[in-house]
Amino acid sequence: MGLLLIFFCSLLVIYLMLWLTQRWRDLNFFKRLGIPGPEPSFITGNIFAARWSMDNVGECISKWRKEYGDAFGYYWGTVPHIMLSDLDLVKEVLVSDFNSYRNRNNQLSTQYPEFSMALQGLKDEEWKQVRSILTPVFTLSKMKHLSKFMADCTERLREVLENSREKNESINIHELFARFTSEIISMTALATETHPIKNPLDWFYVNVTKMFQGTMNSVTMLAIYFPLIGPLIAYLTPFTPFGRIKGSIRKKLVSEISRRKTWRPSIPDLVQLMLEARESDKEKLTFYLSDNHVIASSIFVLLGGYETTSNALAYTAYCLAVFPEIQDKLYDEIKESFPDGKVDLGRIHHIKYLDQVINETLRIFPPSPSFRREVTVDEAKLGPYRLPRDTVIEINVFGIHHDPNIWPDPWKFDPSRFIPSDKTESFPPKLDMLPATRVEPRHGLWIKLEKREDIN
Repeated sequence: MGLLLIFFCSLLVIYLMLWLTQRWRDLNFFKRLGIPGPEPSFITGNIFAARWSMDNVGECISKWRKEYGDAFGYYWGTVPHIMLSDLDLVKEVLVSDFNSYRNRNNQLSTQYPEFSMALQGLKDEEWKQVRSILTPVFTLSKMKHLSKFMADCTERLREVLENSREKNESINIHELFARFTSEIISMTALATETHPIKNPLDWFYVNVTKMFQGTMNSVTMLAIYFPLIGPLIAYLTPFTPFGRIKGSIRKKLVSEISRRKTWRPSIPDLVQLMLEARESDKEKLTFYLSDNHVIASSIFVLLGGYETTSNALAYTAYCLAVFPEIQDKLYDEIKESFPDGKVDLGRIHHIKYLDQVINETLRIFPPSPSFRREVTVDEAKLGPYRLPRDTVIEINVFGIHHDPNIWPDPWKFDPSRFIPSDKTESFPPKLDMLPATRVEPRHGLWIKLEKREDIN
């Protein structure tokens, strides 16, 4: 017994020594690369300190940018991140050298392994194969099928707003847009009929609200900060409110996909369009789009589109309320474009001012303050730096959108910033407007769907 105890204690000491050595090496990662940044805590890196010392992590990122420049390194728990605000370096990552950074850094993949099956979470060749299969799903002709669901939801939203106006009632516009978004997503992406627009107690909306309230709990954050414990968290996740709700959605999708082997809905939703794309490409490609790919991609529409879309709608409504002259101009353009009151998806693209208003809203209030990529080659050259495989690159969306050197008076709501000009040197390129355009290939498909929701 004594020898066994000595053996296990020896193993523990060896493990701790190896961990301490590796941790010391990790914490010198940026020094070896010559990248400046704040000094990290040995255990928690930089983010814990940022969350404890400031109300807003974004303020801390802004402070570090002023101190260390447009390319600096910090530690997201145990994981080193390079934060980029330099547009030339951002262009290298997203456009000119895209293949060296094409993988998305999915922080929740260890806690929720199935999310790595979604298009947004796939990597390397598998991502290319799935994207090639799903690209036809997001053509204008296929989007018109989904616009029928969106138009019906929009009409119910109009009725709720009209009823509140007649009764002279105040409304929580953010909550209403959250109900609107959840109904659209449930019907288009999850093959589930719900009615939260007119019923705030709708089971789907209530459970989705609970799910998002628990998404960023302390356990989830620990898994993000310390990926090694991710598998343990993944084991416990099904017993959490988030896991139970996600599990019920998945079970419904499994049943629906099985049913659709012998039945086709009269109006195809996103699930049906993905299944049809799979069948049409089955003989052309060596890669097979599995049910798990379809299910994960559908659930990811909810996770990636629910809060971002409802927030974008609420912020747009707020800006239009604060600037009635902009609201009037937009209203007149919409009335002129659709004199019969029937919205046509093909004509929406010609409403230039609507696009300008949405882009300016997304510039001031981006759906996400940043997004991440990974180095996918053995060594990538980024400006003066040489980065090893799996290095995480983080694009500072919020910082770029509020940089006065790029956008004069950045907090001013001014849709005219997006008026096309022949003098291209006076108009910021698309790269400056990251969440609305997401110029690199990884975002092309889902941005189309999200902007359809915004426009409707």
